[in-house]
Amino acid sequence: LGCEMLYYSGIGNSEMLEEFCLNDSKFLLLELTDEVIDKKLFEDLEKISENSPVIPIIAHIERYHKARNYKKLLKFVAEKKIPIQINATSVLLPAFKKTIKKLLSIDTVCVLASDSHSMSTRPPFIEKALLRLKSDNKTKDKVVKLILVDTIKIGTIRSLSLEEVELVTRLTA
Repeated sequence: LGCEMLYYSGIGNSEMLEEFCLNDSKFLLLELTDEVIDKKLFEDLEKISENSPVIPIIAHIERYHKARNYKKLLKFVAEKKIPIQINATSVLLPAFKKTIKKLLSIDTVCVLASDSHSMSTRPPFIEKALLRLKSDNKTKDKVVKLILVDTIKIGTIRSLSLEEVELVTRLTA
């Protein structure tokens, strides 16, 4: 479990980033706003990636699809192999269908996660999202496996429960 850290200009110079990583890992879930997607963000991400053990993951990147520099952000994360995270709920929303397909075609680690702040008011939809991706003829073979393989690459598979491992096995069979 963990939470996002809101990006601020100069974060690449912070000496305390490790304290905000997920589950005592090296992964920092970084939340952006549309306005901060610019050259300074890219410089900070490079500093973090090159000068610290922290691995930034861009949180719910699909939410920024209307930002002025969104295409530059996608190009940057692909070139620098910055991991991205998409929310399961977005996979289920028709408004994000095209955006999700674009994100899953990028050559970088892509993690499917829930933004579940409460099991009663914002439940996780991981299983439904995986089923939706698998049911889409254009994405079923590459996308579901891409998400799961990439999740293993960044080491989050170790926190899966037995039920989740069974779900992953069932959905990718």
